[in-house]
Formats: sequence, C-alpha cells, structure tokens
Amino acid sequence: MQSRDCSCRSFANKLFGLLRFLRGSFDICLLNFLICKRLFHFVWVSSYGCARVGDIFSVDGNRLAKLELNYNIIRMERIEVTDAALRQAAAEGMDAFIQVFTDAYRKVTGGELTAETMPLLTGEQHTLLAYQIFRDELMEGGFCQLIQNGYGGYIFVNPFAKVMRLWGLGDLSKMVYAAKKIYDAHREDLERERTDDEFMAMYEDYEAFDELEDEFLEREEEFTAQVAAYVDEHLELFATIV
Repeated sequence: MQSRDCSCRSFANKLFGLLRFLRGSFDICLLNFLICKRLFHFVWVSSYGCARVGDIFSVDGNRLAKLELNYNIIRMERIEVTDAALRQAAAEGMDAFIQVFTDAYRKVTGGELTAETMPLLTGEQHTLLAYQIFRDELMEGGFCQLIQNGYGGYIFVNPFAKVMRLWGLGDLSKMVYAAKKIYDAHREDLERERTDDEFMAMYEDYEAFDELEDEFLEREEEFTAQVAAYVDEHLELFATIV
C-alpha cells in the first residue's frame, strides 16, 4: 500500500507541473481541498522552488490529509503602490517602507485573513505581511500576544520560517523555528481563550520565549532592513509600482 506521505508528494508534484504550465496565462491558482469532509482554501506558491504539500499556505494551519482536488483559475487582485509613497517611506525608515506594501495588502483583504481573502495575495505578499505582523506583535507583546491574537498558525504552520531563510535571513529563520517548537508542544494551551489575568500569567508560564524575544528586539532593525532590501530588489513580486 502506498504511504500517505508518498501519495501527497506525488499529488503535489503533479499539481506543481500543472501550475507551471498555467503560470504564463494566470497569476495564481485558487485550490479548494476537501480535508476530512471540510473545505479549506490554499494558495500554491510555486516560486518557492519546490513541490511539497507543506509549502501550501493554509488559513488555519491544518495539515493535508485526504485530498480531493477541485481547482479554479482566478485572476489576482492587482495591488498597486506609488513610487512617490515608497520614496517617502524609505526616507522615514525601513519599517515604513514595508508598511506601504502591507497597508495595500490589508486594504485588499479588508484587514482579515479568511478563506475568502487569503487567495487575494501571492505567497511573497503573504510572507511580507507575515513579517510585519510578526514584528509588530513581538515589539508590543511578544509571542504570547502574537498567538493569543490568532496569528500562531499563520506564522508557525505556514512556511514563514523557511521563506525567511530563502530571503537570506537565516538567523531569523532559526529563531522562528525555535519558537515553533514551543508552540507545537503547547499549542492547545497557548491558543485557548483567556481572561486578562490569565493572559498576563502566560508570560511567567512561557518564559521559554523570553530569550528569543530579547534577541529579536536587539536585532529588529537589522532584520527589518534585510526584509526591506529583499523587497526592494524584487519589487515586481510584491506590488505593481505606479
């Protein structure tokens, strides 16, 4: 009997071939997967250079299990930012430069990441949005706040850490993977609804995050500059400049 893992890889490779064939005519492919009789929407990110099921962006981080494919081709929402806005933001700082893009993404998605809005952004756009969410949450309240605000799956289950490595941020990638180990081990408790007092108590219960948070705060400007530099070198992947 063929293993599920091999079956998934075979399925993914065939799907990857299909999307490569379609890439010249369409901006992206919206994929609807029926997983254990529940419908989830995924965006296949072919630009990551590999064809593995784990590289599919999911809304809530559910792993692919029983697969039944029903694909529809859609045109991506055209996201535009002005050259003037980028120049002004770059003068203010790299965080402002990134925010020009992410503000445009939030406008397109209505500020919500749902099954309906996830396909409106490409993999690169999702990664940039994920970085800003990651940065803002850690700067304000650390990993506990990030997870309690509902971004655990978006950061730790989707291939955010892997893409950071591909963008040249190896140290940040290692940091995210280290936090993911804590998240995976305690996901149910970290994500459960809490009172204000219970939320504050999390900072004592999850001191394992402290060292990672301290490292990020110390190096945030460096990481943000590296992300901004990658975006600046690949502008066409993140928006249409007008």
